[in-house]
Amino acid sequence: MATGTRATGGDQQPPAMSEEEDGTFYLQQVTITEESEGDYQYEEVPADDDISILEGDESLENIVKTIEQQNEDLKAVAQEVDLFPARPVSQRPEVVDDFLRNFLIAMGMMKTLDCFQTEWVSGLQAALRAIECGCDFPVAMTSGYKGHSECRKDGPRQRALAEARAIAETKEERHHCDPPPDSTKRDSEFPIDTRVNPYLAQMKGSPSNLLRSGGCKMTKTLKVHELAVSCLALHPRKQILVTGSDERLWKMWSIPDGDIIMTGEGHGDWLSGCCFHPSGNMLATTSGDKTVKIWDFAKVECVFTFTGHLHVVWGCSWHTCGDFIASCSMDNAVKIWDINSQRCRQTLRGHVDSVNSVQFLPFSNTLLTSAADKTLSLWDARTGLCAQTFFGHLHSCNDATFNLKGDTIVSCDSYGILKLWDVRKVSLMLSVDAGPHPGNQVIFHPSAHLVVMASNDGTVKILDLPSGQLHSLAGHEDAVQCVRFDHKGEYVVSGGSDGTVRLWT
Repeated sequence: MATGTRATGGDQQPPAMSEEEDGTFYLQQVTITEESEGDYQYEEVPADDDISILEGDESLENIVKTIEQQNEDLKAVAQEVDLFPARPVSQRPEVVDDFLRNFLIAMGMMKTLDCFQTEWVSGLQAALRAIECGCDFPVAMTSGYKGHSECRKDGPRQRALAEARAIAETKEERHHCDPPPDSTKRDSEFPIDTRVNPYLAQMKGSPSNLLRSGGCKMTKTLKVHELAVSCLALHPRKQILVTGSDERLWKMWSIPDGDIIMTGEGHGDWLSGCCFHPSGNMLATTSGDKTVKIWDFAKVECVFTFTGHLHVVWGCSWHTCGDFIASCSMDNAVKIWDINSQRCRQTLRGHVDSVNSVQFLPFSNTLLTSAADKTLSLWDARTGLCAQTFFGHLHSCNDATFNLKGDTIVSCDSYGILKLWDVRKVSLMLSVDAGPHPGNQVIFHPSAHLVVMASNDGTVKILDLPSGQLHSLAGHEDAVQCVRFDHKGEYVVSGGSDGTVRLWT
């Protein structure tokens, strides 16, 4: 039973104070029972939204600690904001080159479009070379692209290099020109395409000694290199042969005697191709070191080294005028080099895989390429434009070449399939299975009656076109990498991975 005291209001007179035996004084003694609680009036107080009910094991001490931690985090964020003030978002200028291209195409202004493409990509390539050299270049070289000095502040140099290369590859898929390095060295002029090939008279001859059954036999074996013979080149007028090898050097021989005349060293990797200048006074070589070298026999030294390719250079071919040389590479591109101005005049883009061979049609500005994307292409060397593409191979095309007349192409692929193409009709004429081993190189006899292929099975394949018969010449101890006919078409020269050159007559 609870007891307490309270004062009574109203006009009533206060009662007299009473005193208990224990000395306690009180005004009035009241007994409060449970039933009497109903006489009190209770007022409902609304709960404050900011006050949360504690649940679980949370306590006031934990809540205080949490609030203190939040305050510390807010102070840290404020300090970071002071140290690193907000930078304005950079706005990239509007890309107008695509608009210009579309406008020129819509208006049919193709010559203007070609000029624009040339100048635009020239700027991109100059920017790319500047980055690779670590130098600054004009900010206006590319659309929305900062100078090299700014890129070094804002991000890694590798990112800037990747951006420039990506822009260069996406903006120009066909060709580009590089600016001349020296104004005193003038560009060469491409000759007209109306000249007559003087070698067409050789097509009247007949390879009787090679056509006779069993008439073609190995008559000479020359051990020319310790490692594989990767390429062959015959002097345009003399009985002189050049062999290139995995030994990073080339050698010059007199044939058929096999006396060595000269040796050239300078490449940093294996040789992949070689080709005589039309005058016979110079030699071009290509290599796995990504370079093309020009050797002058009079000076007995390398006079030029072209270093524009990004990957292995597979082969090369001289223009008949002798002022230009074309090279093909695993970087999916073909480059045309100007000997006089010593620069790249065109980069031919269109293949989507390694370009494995390149050849100028004699006395013409037409180029033939074969690639690992299973296609052959014809190009105009003056403009760098692809004129025609041949589809039909199911495997990587390793080599392709013209006949002397230039109206037929023969090609071979990595499964040993030989195909003949009609250039004028852009159609397939003949397909012969000489596999299953890869065909590494293929050539026409001057009469165009025979096709010879270097096979990876160690044999030389000879296809007689009039009869359709296929013959194999065995003798190499390893894969045959390259083949050539002599100028009169009387014998075949083959080079193999066994380091030998063999003559077949």
